[in-house]
Amino acid sequence: MGDMTQGYAIEHLKAALKCSPENTAIILDCTALIVNYLVRYRCSHSKMENDSAWLLPILLLWQSQSTAGVEDLDIPLHLAFSKNCFGSILQLVQLYNEQPELEPEAQQILAVLKDLLRAHVLRPARSSILNSLRPRDIQSTDIPRGLLELLLAPLIDILSQETAGQEPLKAAALLFEIAAEDCKHKTPKGKRDDTAWLQRLFEHIMQSAQAFEYRDLNHVQQIPLVEFSVIMLEKAVQWKTQLKAATLEKLLQPLFRDPRIFTEGEWGLVNLCIQLEPAVFVRSPGDIHVNKERALNIRNQLLVSLLDLITQNGYKPMSISKRPRSRPNVELPYKLILSNVVIPLAKAFIQARELPKFLDIWQEQLEKNLHIETNDICSVWKDDELLQTVASLLEPTSAISETEKRLRLVSIGLQSLLTSAEPSQIDKMNAALLIVEVLLLGYNSDRFLSKLEESVLGISKLLLQLTTDGTERCSEFNIRGWKILTVINDKWSLPHESLEYQDEAVCSAMRTIKNACVIERHPQDFRKAFHAFRFMLSLAEVQMAEMNAREADNPDGYVADLIETVISQIIDANSDVEVVDRDEIWALKWGGDDFIDSRATLCLACCAQLATVPHAL
Repeated sequence: MGDMTQGYAIEHLKAALKCSPENTAIILDCTALIVNYLVRYRCSHSKMENDSAWLLPILLLWQSQSTAGVEDLDIPLHLAFSKNCFGSILQLVQLYNEQPELEPEAQQILAVLKDLLRAHVLRPARSSILNSLRPRDIQSTDIPRGLLELLLAPLIDILSQETAGQEPLKAAALLFEIAAEDCKHKTPKGKRDDTAWLQRLFEHIMQSAQAFEYRDLNHVQQIPLVEFSVIMLEKAVQWKTQLKAATLEKLLQPLFRDPRIFTEGEWGLVNLCIQLEPAVFVRSPGDIHVNKERALNIRNQLLVSLLDLITQNGYKPMSISKRPRSRPNVELPYKLILSNVVIPLAKAFIQARELPKFLDIWQEQLEKNLHIETNDICSVWKDDELLQTVASLLEPTSAISETEKRLRLVSIGLQSLLTSAEPSQIDKMNAALLIVEVLLLGYNSDRFLSKLEESVLGISKLLLQLTTDGTERCSEFNIRGWKILTVINDKWSLPHESLEYQDEAVCSAMRTIKNACVIERHPQDFRKAFHAFRFMLSLAEVQMAEMNAREADNPDGYVADLIETVISQIIDANSDVEVVDRDEIWALKWGGDDFIDSRATLCLACCAQLATVPHAL
C-alpha cells in the first residue's frame, strides 16, 4: 500500500464500500493516505464540503471495521493507528474545527474523527495511566507501562512542523480538549480518575513541547512556549481542570528567571495559573506537611519573585501632562498587572481565608515601593480599583478582629508622630494608613460599624491633630489622612465633642485649597487640595442631614457656606478655566485622582464632586 497514489487509494476505498472488507489494515492504510492528502494541501472550506460525500462513508466504514470485535484494548491496532494516522487526523480535526460553519455531513465527519482519536489514542492512554496509579498487586498486566508516551509520540512531529501561525499549537491543545469532552463521570471515583488523567495528559503535552524546544535549539521556528502554555491553560480553565501546583510551578519558574521577557502573554499566563491553582502563590510550599506556625515562616519563592516583578513593572505616571508623547501606551503594563495579577491575587488570598497574610504582603510592598517611586509615578498597590475590590470582599469574611488589631497599631503609630515625625516613620505610616483605609471602606452594616466605632473615632481625633498642628508633612501622608477622615465622617460621623477639631480641620482644608489655587504647586498638592475639599463636602452633608432632621428654619450650614466661598475662589483664581459649563460638570464622572495635576483639573474635579450632592449648597 505504501506505493499507492492518493487517487488509487481513494478509488480502492470507494470500491470497498460495496463489500465488507475483512482486512482492517487495508482500511487503515488507505484512509491514512487520504487524510494525509487532505492535510497536506490544506483543503478550503468548499473543498471539504465537496469531499464529505465520499469521505464520510469511508470514515464510518473505517470506524466500524477498526473497532469490530475489539474488547478492552487492542494494543497493536492502537499503536498502528498512532504511527500511521494520529498526526494527520488530529490536524484534519483542527482544520474542520477552524471552519466558521459546517454542513451536517461535515459535522458528522468531525465527530467520527474525534471518536477515532478517543478510541485509538486517548482511551487506551487513559487506561494505561489509571492502571499505573493502582496498587501494584491489582494492576492489569495486559496494559503496558508507558503506553501514553508511545501513543502520543507523533505530537513532537506535529509541533515541529515549520508552518505559519499557531496551527500546530492549536492542534496539540485540541487533543486535550477532546479528552476533556470525554470526561463526564459523576461519581466521586469517576471525577478523581478524570482529574488524574487530564493532569497527566496536560503534563505530557507540555513536556512534548519542551522536549522539542530543547532537542533542536537551532530550529528555524522555535515553539513559542509562553503562547503554547497560555493556549493550554485557557483550555484547562475552560474545562475546569484541576492542575497540580507543581505542574504550574514548572511553567512559571523559567519565566521568573528573566524578568525582562515579561510581556502581555507572560502576565496572562500568571493570571491563568492563579485561576487554576491559587495555592501556587497563596500558600507556602510544604504547608500541608508542616505545622501552621512553621508554615508561616516558609517563603514562597514564586510569590517573592512575582512581587519583585510587580515592583519593577507596576507603575504609571500620575501626571497626564508629563507622560512622554513617544509612549502613548505607557499604562499598558500597569493595567495588565493590575487586572491580571494583583486583583486576582488579592481575591485568591481572601477566598483562602488568608486576609492577614495578604495585608502583611500589601503593606510590605507599599513600604518597599516608597523607596522607588517619586511624586510623578504611582504604584499599582495604591490603585483605587484594588482598594475598592478588596474592600468589597472584606465584610463577608467577618475579619473584624484583624481590623481592630490594625487600628490599634495605627493609633499607636499616629500618637508617636505627634512627638516625632521622622521621614522613615511617616513612610511606614503611609503604608499602614492605606491598609486602614481599605479596612474602613469594607464595612457597611450597623453590626460591624458599631463594633469599630470607638477605635475609629480615636484615630479620627489623632488624624485631625496631625493635619492641623502646623507641622509640614509629606503630601502623601496628608492625602491619605484627608481620605480616611472623609471615610470616617461618611460612615461614623465625627463626635460632637470634637467640634473644635472640626473647625481647625476646616480651616486647614481651606488653607490647603487656597494654596493649591494661588501658588504654583506639585501635582500631589492639587490632589491633596481635592481630598481636603471632599472632606469639607462630607462635613457639609452631615450638617445638612442633622438640620433637616431637626426641621430647622434655616437649613444652611456654616461648612456649606464656606464651600460656596471656596468653590468660587477655585473658579475665579483658575486661569486655565475661563468658563465652567455646568452640563460638563454634571457629565464628568470622577473615578480617581490620577488626572488632577493642575489648577484646571482641580477645578473640574471639585465641581464634579459638588454636582453629585447639589443639596449641599
